[in-house]
Amino acid sequence: MKSPETHETENHDAGTDDKKSYLEIRPESPESDGHHDKDRDQLGRHAGIRRRKQQVENHVHGNGEHMTASSPSRLHPVERILGTGLKRLLQWGIPLSLVALLLPAPEGDGLLRYTLIHLAVVQIATFLFVIEMSPLTDQPWFSPIKRSWLASSASLVAAVVGFSALLTLATSAATRYDPSLQFLQLLSSLDIAWVVAALYLGARKLWGNPLALILASTLIVICVWSIAVYLTSVGFTSDGGWLVDGSEMMRIIIPADTVAAVVAIAAMLGASQRADQRTAHPNPQS
Repeated sequence: MKSPETHETENHDAGTDDKKSYLEIRPESPESDGHHDKDRDQLGRHAGIRRRKQQVENHVHGNGEHMTASSPSRLHPVERILGTGLKRLLQWGIPLSLVALLLPAPEGDGLLRYTLIHLAVVQIATFLFVIEMSPLTDQPWFSPIKRSWLASSASLVAAVVGFSALLTLATSAATRYDPSLQFLQLLSSLDIAWVVAALYLGARKLWGNPLALILASTLIVICVWSIAVYLTSVGFTSDGGWLVDGSEMMRIIIPADTVAAVVAIAAMLGASQRADQRTAHPNPQS
């Protein structure tokens, strides 16, 4: 007979063996391996999709930053001129118009001085706009055509004339000139603006910026002086309007305008001859 202690020991060992066999890790069946493989494939596909999505988002974000950073340089020069011209019209036109509203054109002897100062201020503002935009003509805008520099510079001159016209109209209305005197200011402003812009651009290309600044500034003074001589000789109407005198215009205004136009056109054509020939016949070694 076995002792009670021996029997208890055998029962304890048997229970322990049963627990070990229950806790023992059994090999997985082929079906369970297939399920795990399928789950891993799905997780891998999901991870690949997430990585691909992240790559696309990074690519789009990078392109967006690149386009935002480089968008100003992508603008055509004409677009830049129009945008800058509108900005300068607001920056300069509004203050000048406010000053003109507060200090309208006087009557009597002070009208001549007021008119000449107004015309000179408008032309100085226009000339500053020309100087700011002139570097755009260093590269041709319309490369397929034969006279690319001339076409680019002529486009800038046209934009400058429009700028001067809008600035003159706004400020002349604010001064409360007589309508005929407003028209005289507009004609004078247009006439001065295009010759000064053309002379400056041509001289800048031919002889450099310092001499171009001197020549264009001198031309502004001469043109305003010719208007001063005419108004001093003829005067104004009783209402402060433009008194038209054909003989005095032929003697003072027309000769001055003709000389200014010839000089400006000659400078533009000379500069075009140099710039456009260089573009049409590039250096073979380049």
